[in-house]
This record gives sequence, structure tokens and C-alpha cells, in this order.
Amino acid sequence: MREDKRPFEQLIGARVGETVVADVRLHVRQIGAGGPTMIVTLCLAPPPEGSLRWPASDLWALRRAVREIINAQAAEADAVIASDIRFERVAPDPDDRDPDEREAPGRPQLDLLRAPEEGEGEEERPDGDSGDAA
Repeated sequence: MREDKRPFEQLIGARVGETVVADVRLHVRQIGAGGPTMIVTLCLAPPPEGSLRWPASDLWALRRAVREIINAQAAEADAVIASDIRFERVAPDPDDRDPDEREAPGRPQLDLLRAPEEGEGEEERPDGDSGDAA
């Protein structure tokens, strides 16, 4: 089975309830000895203002729409197609941020996943205090 995103492109820009599909990614993987697995990732615009999540009813409706497309492809190919439907939040455009929050030249970028190296972050304060409470 080849990766053909075209049937899923009809979902791009679709609004289901309060949820908007910004993009669709498709990957077909051979997992184990079984047939191919179609991995469909719907990239969604941020949830409605004041909410941390998209409405569950919207996500179920989108899942059904994707399954209908997959089932149509399976019927056309006379095959069984396993699927994995994922939802992902679209990364915000960096230019949409407040100018004070944007990366400024010379401003260090923190890598919060990296462990500090020995001695890193132990600089002396301008008042001569090392910051250790004695």
C-alpha cells in the first residue's frame, strides 16, 4: 500500500463543532507480520479560547470521518487496513507572539530537558554573594 494523502486532504480546513483541522499527515507502516497500518495524524488548530482541550464530540466526529476514508480505500483495494488515528496541536506561529516573548538576539535559549553540566549555573552574584545560604 502506498501513501496517498489526497483522500484525506478534504479534511484540511474543515470545522467540526469548535475544532478546525489545519493539516493532515499520513504514514503507512508495516508492523510485524500483519498487513500495513495507516497512521493518520490530524493537526488541529488550538482548542476554543478558555479551554485546554478540544470537545470530545468533535474528536469522535473527526475520527469517524477518517475511518470512513480508510474504509473506502480498503474496499477499493479489497484489503483490510489497520489504522491509528492521532490528534496533534498545531504549533503556534512564532510571529503571533508578543514582541517581548520572541527570541531576542543575545537572549539565551533554555534547554529544559538537558541536565546542567558541572559548575553550570553557579556564577557569583553581582553583590559578591554566591547564593548559598550559610
